[in-house]
Amino acid sequence: LFVSTQVARQLPHLPVANIIARFKSHWPRQSYQHVVDESQSYRHGLSYFFSSFGTILLFLFSVFVNFSPGVQDSIIHCISAAMIGYTVLLHAQLYSIFPALAFLP
Repeated sequence: LFVSTQVARQLPHLPVANIIARFKSHWPRQSYQHVVDESQSYRHGLSYFFSSFGTILLFLFSVFVNFSPGVQDSIIHCISAAMIGYTVLLHAQLYSIFPALAFLP
């Protein structure tokens, strides 16, 4: 596999050839002809969707991390303000339906 082992076999009289010939790696030999069948991991219909969605989210997160800290803070502030506002609206609608619903978890 390596050029050094081939040279050591061709020229055994060299002093380095003995060192190379005695070398044993603790890692197992890797076969590059190994084929893994990935079709079983996509049995469910939504797995394509979740895999694509995760890839898109990872891309958007990497874009977000590259923004300056001021822009990151502004985006996080807008998202948190929107989440708090929609939570208040949801609780107001629940209160109009039945007042106990707004306070029970």
